[in-house]
Amino acid sequence: MFKLKELPYETNALEPVISKELLELHYGKHHATYTKNFNIAIEEYGLEDKSLDEIFAHISDYPKEVENHGGGYFNHQFFWESMAPVGSDDTRMGERMVELINKSFGSFENLQKEFEKQAVSLFGSGWVWLVENPNLNLLEIHQSFNQESPRMDFMIERNGDVNPLLNLDVWEHAYYPDYQNRRAEFVEKFWQIVNWRKAEERLLKNAE
Repeated sequence: MFKLKELPYETNALEPVISKELLELHYGKHHATYTKNFNIAIEEYGLEDKSLDEIFAHISDYPKEVENHGGGYFNHQFFWESMAPVGSDDTRMGERMVELINKSFGSFENLQKEFEKQAVSLFGSGWVWLVENPNLNLLEIHQSFNQESPRMDFMIERNGDVNPLLNLDVWEHAYYPDYQNRRAEFVEKFWQIVNWRKAEERLLKNAE
């Protein structure tokens, strides 16, 4: 069974970008519900002995609720770990990440513009991901809809075999209590709490 992991910081740690009340609601209600329903689904369909990687590798073979709740479980956990308190050491970008961003986008400003464009233009609910394309040794920005996740089999067919580094939740429940319909403002402020240390740790070890 999959457990709801504890947040890596206090619920007020991401203020003023994400309020304590919003984080408690998002983590304690939405993520908790995805986790509960994912465990119900894997038990119903006899998947208890499989790892998350194994489930995602064959997600197209399973009923839709396995994808929806499994993606909701994983994507949120990945999201919490993609963020850190404003001004903390974890929000500082290391040399390797700077070099890859410059190589992939020309500058950090270009990365910001493209990421924000993808986040604001995503219609409906979903996620925006910064991923590593190990075949090209470049970074890319991908969208996923609803609770799709980059390591799911059909996503690999769509976007290639990529390694996710960080993600941003653009479902309305991720920002509406704090920002109402101002998704663009939420996306812009997200840069203040990006955990670049974690993103760099997620880079494949064999990348140049």
